[in-house]
Amino acid sequence: MSIKSYFNQAYQRFFFLHGHTDDEFCPPSLGILTLEEILYRHLRQLGYERIVFYNGRQKIYFHDSYSRQVSRPDVRAQAYTEDLSLRQANPPVPSAPPAAPSRLPVGGPLDGMSLLNEAHTQQLQHTDPHLSVDILESSLQLGQMSDSEVVGFMARCVEDEHLKTAIIFTDGLDFITHFDAPAQRDMSAVLTRSGQLPSSNHNIYLFILPHTELQNIRRLLERHEWHFLLNQFFQQDYTPTHRVIFIGSPRQDEIAYLLHYWRLKHQLMTDWSIFNQSCEQLARRLGSEGESLKSLSYQLQHYKTLERECLIALSGQTSSLPALERLRQMRGLEVVIEKIERLIARHQEQHSTNSQEKIEINNTVSRLIPHQLADQFRFNLHMVLKGNPGTGKTTVAQLIAEVFRDAGLLNLGHLIRVSREDLVAGYVGQTAIQTAQKISDALGGVLFIDEAYRLSEGNDHDFGQEAIETIMEAMSNHLGEFAVIIAGYPEEIERFLEINPGLRRRFSANNTLDIPDYDPETLHSIFLQTVEKEKRFIAPELAERLADFFYQWHLNRDIRTFGNAGEVLNLYQEMDEHRIIRVQKEMITAEMRYELTIADIPERLNFYLKPRPVVALESLLIELEQLVGLQQVKQKMRSLINGIKVQKLRDPDSAFTPGCYLFTGHYGTGKSRVAELMGRIFYALGLLERGQVVEVERSDLLGSVREAVYKALNGVLFIDSAQQLMQHPQDEIGRDMIKTLLQELDKHSSKMSVILADTATGIQRLLQLYPALNSRFNVTFLFENYQANELLAIFEQMVQAKKLQLDDDVKSSLLHLFEQWQLEQNHLGNAHELRQLLEEMMNQQNDRLIAENITDPVGLARLTRADLLGIGLNRG
Repeated sequence: MSIKSYFNQAYQRFFFLHGHTDDEFCPPSLGILTLEEILYRHLRQLGYERIVFYNGRQKIYFHDSYSRQVSRPDVRAQAYTEDLSLRQANPPVPSAPPAAPSRLPVGGPLDGMSLLNEAHTQQLQHTDPHLSVDILESSLQLGQMSDSEVVGFMARCVEDEHLKTAIIFTDGLDFITHFDAPAQRDMSAVLTRSGQLPSSNHNIYLFILPHTELQNIRRLLERHEWHFLLNQFFQQDYTPTHRVIFIGSPRQDEIAYLLHYWRLKHQLMTDWSIFNQSCEQLARRLGSEGESLKSLSYQLQHYKTLERECLIALSGQTSSLPALERLRQMRGLEVVIEKIERLIARHQEQHSTNSQEKIEINNTVSRLIPHQLADQFRFNLHMVLKGNPGTGKTTVAQLIAEVFRDAGLLNLGHLIRVSREDLVAGYVGQTAIQTAQKISDALGGVLFIDEAYRLSEGNDHDFGQEAIETIMEAMSNHLGEFAVIIAGYPEEIERFLEINPGLRRRFSANNTLDIPDYDPETLHSIFLQTVEKEKRFIAPELAERLADFFYQWHLNRDIRTFGNAGEVLNLYQEMDEHRIIRVQKEMITAEMRYELTIADIPERLNFYLKPRPVVALESLLIELEQLVGLQQVKQKMRSLINGIKVQKLRDPDSAFTPGCYLFTGHYGTGKSRVAELMGRIFYALGLLERGQVVEVERSDLLGSVREAVYKALNGVLFIDSAQQLMQHPQDEIGRDMIKTLLQELDKHSSKMSVILADTATGIQRLLQLYPALNSRFNVTFLFENYQANELLAIFEQMVQAKKLQLDDDVKSSLLHLFEQWQLEQNHLGNAHELRQLLEEMMNQQNDRLIAENITDPVGLARLTRADLLGIGLNRG
C-alpha cells in the first residue's frame, strides 16, 4: 500500500499551503496539533530524513535533533546518511517509563485505543525527539544566521541528493515581505536553480501562507519582485497552479477524531447511535460556513456530555431523516428525484465492479491528502435548477449536496453559496483569483450560483465572462470532485446557457431540473405553519375561507413575478401589521389580541376571498350540445373527452397534456366560442389550472410571443387568422415567431393549449410554409358553414339576448333569406353576417317606433316584417 500525499510528486519542487493554515489538526492518534507539527509527522511518513523550518525570527530551526545534526556546516552529509541507514536498520527503543501510564477508559468504536496522560507523553518526548510536539527553540535551532547565510544553507540542503530534505517556510508572507533585500536576489537565484534540479532529486520547498485573499498574495509577490514564486503560484490567467494546496475546513474523519479526543479527555458520555451522523452534519456545516477545527474545539471544551441533545445542537441537525427522504417530501420534485436516483444507481454499479487502490493514511488527516478519483468515478454532477422565486431552489441544492454525500458521490457534501458579487472583481486578473478561491472552498461539495445569468451582465469591459470561463475550466478539470449548481428564473437561465456552447455541454439536458411553483395547498400550509410559529391564531370565519383564498390567489398570480413562499411570508407580515393597528383602535380582549381575522387581509387581495368556481363537466357537455350546428365539432370534442377519461382510468398517475389543435372554418362559424368552451372543459378535467382563453393575431405576437404565452399559461392561446403568422417563404419575422412559439410549447406543454384558427385553405398554406407545425398540431376540428335553419336558430338566440321578440311572419321571411344566402357565393352564412343583419333591423325598428309613437313594452320589443323589408330585400 502507498501513502497518498500532495508531496509524492517531488519533481514539482514547490508547494504552497493556503487557507486554514492557522487551524488546529487532530490526527487518528488523537491530539491537537498545529499545521507545522502535522506536516512534520506526515513528511516523516513519506521518508523525508531532514526537515528544515524557517521563519524570520528564528531563521533555521528543527523539530528533531537528527535533522539539526545533519544540517550543521561542520558535518558531512554522507556520514550522516550512513548513520541514518544504521538507525533505520536498528531503530532506537525508548526507555521504559518508571511507571505504567495512566489510561482513560475508551469504550465505543475505538476499542482498545487509549489517550495517554501528559506525564507519559513528556517521557516519550524526552526519549525520542521524533515524537516532540513543541518546538524546542534553544536546542533545535541551528544558531543565529543572517538571511544571506540562510540562502547558502538552503542551497546546500536542496542540492544534496543524498539526504531527502523538505524546507518549510512557516510564515510565507513574512518571508515574501521582510526577507533582506540584499539577500533576495541570491534567494531568487537559488529558487530558480532549485526548479531546474533533475527528477532524481526529491527535495522540496513548502510555503505556508495565511488565510488571506489570493489577490493579496499576488500583489505582494509582484510588489516585492518574487517573479519566480509568482509563476509557480499563479497560471497566466491568474488562477492558482496545481502546486497550491488549499487547506479547507475539517472533514468527517478529523471531526470524529476531535470528538473522541475531548470525549476521552473529559470522560464524556456519548450517544453512539447518532455519532457518525453528527460528524457528517458537522463536516457539512463547517464546510458551508468556512469554519475551522479550532472553533469546534473551543466549543467542545465547554461541553459536559456528548449525548443526543448536545450532538444535535452541536451539528445543527434539523431532521433525522436521510437527505433523499427529505427531498422526496418536497412536492412536485418527482422528476428531480428520479434523475438523482438514476445517477446514484450508476455510481453504485461502478463501485460494485471496480475497486480502487487501497491507500495507507496512517497518522495524518484527510484534508492534507489529495482526493483523486479514477476516471470511472468521475461523474458529471453539475446541475441546473430552473424555478420562480420562493420555490426552494436553495433548499433543493442543499439537499442534493447531502444526497451526493450520502451516496459517496461527494466526500463532504457542503454548500458554498455565491452570487455575482462574490465572483466578479473590478480589475484585470482579480476575478479569476476570486472565483478560483470559491471553487477551492467548494471542492468536495457544491458551488451554488444563484441567478447565475447575472455573470453575463455588463458591457464588453465587464469581468463576468472571466468568472464563467474560470468556472467552466474547473468543472472539467475537477469533474466528479465537486458540483456546480446554477439556479434562477427559467427564461433567464435558458438565455444564459446559450451565451457559450461550453455551458450547454457541461450542464447537460439530463441534469437540468425544473422546480415547479408551489400549489395552493402548499401555500396554505406554509401560511398556517408561519402563524403557528409566530404564536398567532386564526379566526374561525377566516379559517373557513383560507383554502379558497389561496386557490384564487394562486390561480390569478403572475407566474413570472410571484414569489411563492416569499409571498406567503410577506402576506403574514402585512396581516400581522394590520392586526396590530386594529387591536390598538378597537377594544380587544387579551385572549383575542393575537387573532388574525378577515379584516386583516390586505384590501388589494380581498378579491381572492370569493369561493372557488365549481365547474361540472356534465353542465359543460350540455352547453356543448346546445350549440347550434357544428355536429362534427361536437363529435370530435366528445371523443377527445372520452379518450382523456379512459387514459385516467388506465393510469391515474400519468401526465396529461391539454394538446394543440387546428380549427378550420370561415369567419363567424363558432371557432372562438368553442375555444372558450374547450378551455373550461379542460379546467373541469384537471388539465388546466384556469382555462382562460387569450385570443391573439400576428400583430399581437410581433411585440413578444413569450408575453402572449405567459398570459395564456394554464389556459388556451387562441391564434386567429393563423395563416398571417408566416405570409411568404422569405418572411423571417414570421419564421422566428413560429420558432419561438414552438420552443415555448416544448417548455410549457403541460400548462397550456394552443389553437391555430383560419380557413382550411389558410391553415394548409401555413403548414406548407412551416412543415414543423404538422407534428405538433395534428388534430383538426372542422367548422362547417351553417345551414339556413341553423342560421335562423342562431339569429333567434341573438334576438333573445337583446330582449327582443320576432313576429312569426318575420321568421319565415328570414328563413327564405338565409336559403338565398346559401345559393350565393358572396354570402358565407355565418354569425358575423347575422349580427350585422340584426343591427340593421334594430335601426329600422327604432325609426318605426318613433314614427308610430309606440311606447308600450310589448310593442317596443317586437321585430316585425316591416323592419326586415325596410333594409331592402336586395340582401336576399
